[in-house]
Amino acid sequence: MLSLSARAKALFLALGIFILGALCGAMGERWFILSRFHPFMEMGEGPPGMGRPDRGGRGDRGPGPSIRRLARDLDLTAEQQATISKITETYRHQIDTVRREVSEKMRAGGEEIRQKIRAELTDEQRVKFDQMEQEREKRRKEGRGGRGGRGGWGGGPPKGPGR
Repeated sequence: MLSLSARAKALFLALGIFILGALCGAMGERWFILSRFHPFMEMGEGPPGMGRPDRGGRGDRGPGPSIRRLARDLDLTAEQQATISKITETYRHQIDTVRREVSEKMRAGGEEIRQKIRAELTDEQRVKFDQMEQEREKRRKEGRGGRGGRGGWGGGPPKGPGR
């Protein structure tokens, strides 16, 4: 294997951390865009995966405000409202599945990057690197702004009365 100077190793470490940060930032941005500007926001349903699992999404609360607005403006029948609600719920589950798959791949990719970086470090550097990783993980779990480590931008739209 090619012998690298301490400066080159530090540069590769910084580059790897930068790439990992860029990937996480891109995923965070994507989540932000989906959660704030997703078509479900127009339908009053909230972003995919944000339904109440104990109630199967909206459950017995009936259609969301936008579906009620569509029903009023388009004179939808109860059957049409139910069908539209079912369509949005189906789509929500598809998006949720894709999000989980991407999240798992991102996590695996990040772990692979960390392992390759560790392989290039000396024993002393590995100890420092592991401490840096523990600190990063601790900050992630604590979350900024009291989010409790959920990540993202606060868990979707503000909740209205009775929600």
